[in-house]
Amino acid sequence: LQSMVSGGLKTPETVQAALLLGSVEAARGERDKALKILDALQGRLFELVENPLQLNALAFEVGDAFLHASELKKALFAYSLVRGKEETVQLQRARIQERIRRMEANVAAAKVDPTRILDLTAANNRLRAQVDAAKQSLEQAIQSPDTIAALRARQATAYQETGRLEEAILLLESLPNSADKAGREDALFRLGSLHARADSPGECINVLRDFLTGFPKSPNAPTAQLLIGTQELGQNHLPEAAEAFQGLIKANPKSTLAPTALFLLGNTHFAQAAYKEALADYARYLKEFSKGEYAEEVAYRSALSQFFSGDYGPALEAFEGYAKQHPDGLFTPDAAYRIAACYQAARKSEEVVRRCALWEARYGDHPVAGDVLALHGDALAALNRTEESADAYRKASLRAATDEVVHYALFEANKQLQKLGRSDTAAEMFREFLAAKPEHPSNVLAMYWIAKATTKAGKPLEARDFLSDKIKSLINNRDRDAVEQLLAQLAQLCAKAPRPTPNPDGTPFPSPPTPYDPVAALATHLNPATFPDTPLVRARLLYARAELARMLRKNDDATAALDAICDQTPPEALGAALLAQCGDRLLERQQTERALQFFGELSRVFPKSELLDYAYNAQGQVALSKGDAENALQHFNDAVDKAGAASKLKEVTLGRAKALLLQGKTEEARPIFEQVASTREWRGECTAEAVFNLGEILARKGDLPGAIQYFQRVFVAYQKYEKFVGQAYLRAAECFEQLHEPEKATAHYKELASKPRLAALPEVQTARKRLAAAEVSQ
Repeated sequence: LQSMVSGGLKTPETVQAALLLGSVEAARGERDKALKILDALQGRLFELVENPLQLNALAFEVGDAFLHASELKKALFAYSLVRGKEETVQLQRARIQERIRRMEANVAAAKVDPTRILDLTAANNRLRAQVDAAKQSLEQAIQSPDTIAALRARQATAYQETGRLEEAILLLESLPNSADKAGREDALFRLGSLHARADSPGECINVLRDFLTGFPKSPNAPTAQLLIGTQELGQNHLPEAAEAFQGLIKANPKSTLAPTALFLLGNTHFAQAAYKEALADYARYLKEFSKGEYAEEVAYRSALSQFFSGDYGPALEAFEGYAKQHPDGLFTPDAAYRIAACYQAARKSEEVVRRCALWEARYGDHPVAGDVLALHGDALAALNRTEESADAYRKASLRAATDEVVHYALFEANKQLQKLGRSDTAAEMFREFLAAKPEHPSNVLAMYWIAKATTKAGKPLEARDFLSDKIKSLINNRDRDAVEQLLAQLAQLCAKAPRPTPNPDGTPFPSPPTPYDPVAALATHLNPATFPDTPLVRARLLYARAELARMLRKNDDATAALDAICDQTPPEALGAALLAQCGDRLLERQQTERALQFFGELSRVFPKSELLDYAYNAQGQVALSKGDAENALQHFNDAVDKAGAASKLKEVTLGRAKALLLQGKTEEARPIFEQVASTREWRGECTAEAVFNLGEILARKGDLPGAIQYFQRVFVAYQKYEKFVGQAYLRAAECFEQLHEPEKATAHYKELASKPRLAALPEVQTARKRLAAAEVSQ
């Protein structure tokens, strides 16, 4: 073959030899030689290549050889020389027409010059043979399947291997509509897999679900289900992830992927806090795949599931079993920490102290060290070893791996130091913390305690200067939502005149000639000219003035300042604290739509804020006002379950009871109202409302004397809350009417109508009408 083509590609025979030679060179690993032949043939395609399908086949063969050798750029070049079916057909038709035109030209030339007739006839015979061969090739091209799907699949593989995922995805996206079923199946699966690699979970899930719908029996179906599950899990779509893993296990229980799916199903249930289901999944894994890849982690997670379920006895046994079986296991340090925590739950503080000390000696700087030190501090505090406890907490705050543990340890250490009367040490600890973790979210609260300790040490002016300096560096950062706490603290320090510093001989300085001006004192530290002029800064300066006015009992000024923030500042400019307070104020003003904008911004931008319960409570209250008890109850439950209800527990608890009552669930609502009514810290209007609703519940049950006692308790004990006083008088009177005791009903109507301070209430007008009607009837 080499000898045949050595003189160049000049005839169809040498072209045919070159096609064969290119295939042989590719097969024996001489890929570059094959590519050179392929490139040369492309130059003679129109003139001498009688069957372009053969050239396509050689391009595929050479490209595949380079692809298998991971020479991806050369593979892509070879594939670029493949022509699609339509192009091949057009090319052959053009070649046929070109040969026919040459034959017609030869006939015309013979008529002009008869002496050339023999040569021209011979040429036409050769051309006619070429036309016949080209027509056969054309028919073959028309009948052959299109190679575009195979070509794009190979090109996608080459792009994928070079890391150019976007090009690979674009190529594969054109294939699912291919007439080739096998090609569609492969393209959909590969496309979904590539979307997973390209970190496009939504596209991955959609493509693979289409794949499973079209090809449920495909060998790749288990892999597709596993990919869907992992992508859903990565997006925290836990029910969807569990459904995918369960589908794989059910449809393909013998698949090699079933153990992984079962392990991930347990983890998904664990992430949902469905510990009972997680334990069942893990137990099944250990039974069916006791030597599986994840067996160690499953044993640890089983113990952890019991621990988080509050089953500390079984958890302790399981953790100890894990530690014994895996003394140097990946999770052994954490298991040892959890064992100590189980003893803490059993209130065996001495054993906790012993185990924490052993843990620190053995594992030292392990990532869970901060948690262990915090637990050590808890146990020491329970034993009243206050100084040791403070020291353990202090170490934990510097070594903890999570913000939550850092915050907890830091402020538990502060509590212990305050018990010891060591404010100076507390200030030192907070300064140490600021230096060690300058960007930590708890820094603002550390500043608060430094200022408090400095004030307690008799240095209020130094505390003011410290606060104003820190406020200047933080005030324009909306993510530092505790800045408002510093502003309130500075306002509190400015509200009182500092005590005069005594002379060295112990006698105080004479009083200043002018009276102390707290507003001017605050302005000295918070001069707007020294701050950036931004909506957030202006709002926070107004907030400081509002706090000072509140401390000076100038409530109208305080409210006006807060209203100015609500009216002048877009919610997009505010931090979490002001979003929460402004939203509440807007609800008071019955500007519900704008209030929900503030709470929506709070939920969207600060999803981990401790003030998120403001937003859930507001949504619940709005739903309750519209009579939508189901949604209201969901929002109130979310306030507790998702946000901890640290700030709005009173409002949320009362809201839950009211929502249940609105649904007619009186037996569920009653104990919640009783809880509100009996909680000393919540004494106030909510108490009056809870007592009133307890009366309503008894009235609905037909216990009218019991209901009357609750209503009377409202207007006797909670006269300050006029709204419920009026309602209670009216409902007590109505209950007496139902008991056929008109004299007592009339007495209640008269008492309600006789109180001038209640005159504006609608219940008073109702009482007067009923009294008038009673007189007419008499």
